[in-house]
Amino acid sequence: MKTAQRRICAIAFACLTLTAIAPAAFAQQPEREVKVRIFRGDLDLSTEAGARTALRRIELATTQICGQRPGHLLIRAQRSWRRCHEEFVARAVEAFDAPRLTDLYLDSLAEPGQSTKRRA
Repeated sequence: MKTAQRRICAIAFACLTLTAIAPAAFAQQPEREVKVRIFRGDLDLSTEAGARTALRRIELATTQICGQRPGHLLIRAQRSWRRCHEEFVARAVEAFDAPRLTDLYLDSLAEPGQSTKRRA
């Protein structure tokens, strides 16, 4: 039992803390610093599955920073949300400093059929 508790504590400390600035236009307030923890202690970021899970967790964390995606009729809010989302995801991927995750993220930005994977 104690081993499980120690492992949970160790994993909790392995969480990554990210800092992002919420854009003033979207937040309707002056810029503020917001910290989000993205759990990664259980992931092997050198694998495709680990990188995909990390990217999915980063995407989910954007709602804590940028809020829910606005409705399709709110064009200005959509643009602001998209900027916030893109900036947060890019910063988070950079903070993870994991080549497989970076490749997966860059591929998600590429046009269909194009790969942006770095070659070693």
